[in-house]
Amino acid sequence: MDMEFTPEQKTVKDILGSGSQLVIPRFQREYCWGSSVVREFYRDIVSRLDFTQKKIKTLPYFIGTMLFLYKRGTQDDETDIDDSVIEVVDGQQRLTTITIFLAALAARLNDESPALAEKVFQYVKTTDDNNDPLAILTTKTSYPYFQNYVQTPVGERDSALLVVESDEDKLIKTAYQEFEKMMEGGNLKKQIADYCNLDKDALLAYSDKDILVAIRDELLSTKAIVIRTNERASANMIFEILNGKGVHLANIDLIKNRLFEKIPYDRTVDNAEVKWKKIQSNLSQRGEGTGLATFYHHFWISKYKKVNSNSLYDSFKSEIKPCSKDRYKDFLLELEKESMRYSIVVHPRLEDFQNRKEYAPIVQSMTILSDWFNVNQSRIGLLALMDAKERDLISFKQFADYTGMIEVFHFAYNSVCHLPANGVEAPYSSFAISIREAGSKEEAKKCLRYLSNKFAGKIPTKTVFMEEFCKLSYSSRGQRRRNMATKYAINALTSARQGKKLFERDLSIEHIIPESQTSELYPDTLVTNVGNLIGLETHLNREAADLDSVDKRELYKRSNYKWVSDFYSDNPEFKVDQIQERAKELAAVMYDEIIEPRMTVKSV
Repeated sequence: MDMEFTPEQKTVKDILGSGSQLVIPRFQREYCWGSSVVREFYRDIVSRLDFTQKKIKTLPYFIGTMLFLYKRGTQDDETDIDDSVIEVVDGQQRLTTITIFLAALAARLNDESPALAEKVFQYVKTTDDNNDPLAILTTKTSYPYFQNYVQTPVGERDSALLVVESDEDKLIKTAYQEFEKMMEGGNLKKQIADYCNLDKDALLAYSDKDILVAIRDELLSTKAIVIRTNERASANMIFEILNGKGVHLANIDLIKNRLFEKIPYDRTVDNAEVKWKKIQSNLSQRGEGTGLATFYHHFWISKYKKVNSNSLYDSFKSEIKPCSKDRYKDFLLELEKESMRYSIVVHPRLEDFQNRKEYAPIVQSMTILSDWFNVNQSRIGLLALMDAKERDLISFKQFADYTGMIEVFHFAYNSVCHLPANGVEAPYSSFAISIREAGSKEEAKKCLRYLSNKFAGKIPTKTVFMEEFCKLSYSSRGQRRRNMATKYAINALTSARQGKKLFERDLSIEHIIPESQTSELYPDTLVTNVGNLIGLETHLNREAADLDSVDKRELYKRSNYKWVSDFYSDNPEFKVDQIQERAKELAAVMYDEIIEPRMTVKSV
């Protein structure tokens, strides 16, 4: 297919002042520029200003390539175009940021010259032929803050309408506030002096108005290469070429573009948009949101093919066939279902399993993997296990046993021995794809055995594990990552002594020799070591506070934890020179009584 397009060099003033309305199509990703990127853009603009002359000089800045899709004009002339409405196929992040920048600049200029502010704001909102307000940049999705604040003149903003709900609108608000902060009176000159490597007094000769006008001129004279076409097929192909070599976020954009292209808007309900929003909602509804790109990568290599994140789009094109509306609709439904599963894996709740108590250990394992160990690769296998359980290919016991096996494997492999997590991505992917393709319980059993064998070959030896385990520590003064591994060990050891699968809900970490004594008598690394730790009820731990190890013994007598009572009986006196030996003893118990039994799970 021939690509029909025309490249032109244009300035921001040309683009926003042409009288055309720029429309962001539905397949575009949401606004995603964070504070650091916004500040970097501001710096790029103001650092082009030259203050060596009486009048501030601007030096043109280039912001890359943009892709616009025009409508055809008259049917008699194929070269004729209708430029009243232009679809922004590529460039919406930059144009949205520039619009926010101009709105903040106009608000700041309003303090210096309302007339100048009004002229600047014409590049944010103008009027149509009937003199009705017309936002230059529009989007199908409603962003209340963007439309009711950024695209509204300072004097007309209604605080009652400033609702910020979506993640995109929050980022837009943050971007506006960043520009506002960098241009405020007390910060304007200081910020520019820093960015331009100027002496702090170098800008005294210029008024704030002079500098703001120079920023306006620099921003409006910023150049871009605009590729315009009136062929949607050409636009999609050019978009792929421009973005196809990007990182995984760009791959997600390309996949979304492809899906939305094949599932057209039918003017009653935008099914593709509804499904996409549902996928995003599934991933963000439980506390801290899960990245769409991370989810998609894990889903893809859990079901289709093991590829790196930069190859996801090419893999999508080769695997999802035929390239039809119905196939792509089915794929969106698949994504929706898997996104809900993924949300459960990352933020599990007992109600996800009908509040059945027997599922509590599974919920605990998933929580530990996600929140305590932060091992994302495990999600690839857990997604597939959930799918197999829902299809009744594996029993509840198999589901629970293998989730537990994954838990202790990553404790030993990642949290204690610090082996690279990407070393298990390929086995997870092979297991997940094969068990999803299994058509019987016997086939599923073979897949489970494959995972057991792979992990058995990767689990650290007892000698290596014990050496690294004895380095674990727990400090009230931070080091969260180290603390979490040690917290897991103490919880697991306490539960094993209690004969329970679930961790004690009231457990806290107790330093037998008080941590407060580290600077006075003993090295910090010794007193915080795992050999000096035990699990104790929270209320007893509070009472213990900084009592010495002798006085604490009376508190230990009141504990209901078997491990504590055993320690009390076996250690009439606990001294600092016993810490390292006790660490070895705990390591051996952890490996022999907790890790090995759960690693040798049978698939029957």
